[in-house]
Amino acid sequence: MAEAGKISPMKAGKISWGVKRYHQDCAPLQFIRELTQNGMESILGDGSFPVDADDFGTVEWTYDENWLEKNGSYKLCVVDNGIGMTGREVSEYINTIWSSGKDLGSGKNYGIGAKIATAPLNPIGMEYWTWKDGRGYFSKLIYDESTDNFGLEWLTNPDTGERQEWLEGISERFQPEIIRKNGGNGVKVVLLGKEEKEDTVYFEGAEMPSRWIQYYLNSRYYRVPERINIY
Repeated sequence: MAEAGKISPMKAGKISWGVKRYHQDCAPLQFIRELTQNGMESILGDGSFPVDADDFGTVEWTYDENWLEKNGSYKLCVVDNGIGMTGREVSEYINTIWSSGKDLGSGKNYGIGAKIATAPLNPIGMEYWTWKDGRGYFSKLIYDESTDNFGLEWLTNPDTGERQEWLEGISERFQPEIIRKNGGNGVKVVLLGKEEKEDTVYFEGAEMPSRWIQYYLNSRYYRVPERINIY
């Protein structure tokens, strides 16, 4: 039998331990920088911007209207109108710990830094609402106490009853305006925190509790790439 290389490849082992351990090395608000950088790299990575004088890529920090309507809680979310991701790409980049999409040029930094900096702070979930070429997908990264691990939550296909890592064909009513204006391409990540009723928008411990994201990003970015707006 022909050899398939010189080694038996090293395995990841206890992934949750690694995520939590590396998270300890993150600055308290590093997740803001990581998710903002994800959005900018998603916009710039495929070379589609700038197209003409009126086109801007946008990364927007806001609250999620779905959660406010559902249970009255303000859940922090970040939206970009970059290249977007399919459900399969979310599975590849988000549910594989060391995968980031950089080699493929799409999805870019959606992976390592954001997962490590953000997932331990949001054990009940990080929702990924993604659109590519107008097609919508939904996935949710959670921490499962029963297995002590992070991963995409199993979702039930409403038509077949099968368990899946993502749902496809998400209604356009969930599509943020900046994604709709970009031809249906982009990503929204919602940070659910530790409890369903938790408000993840207002940060009481920050130097400027009501404007802490703006304050933080102004300390991290002295220059923003041309034709990108951060709100």
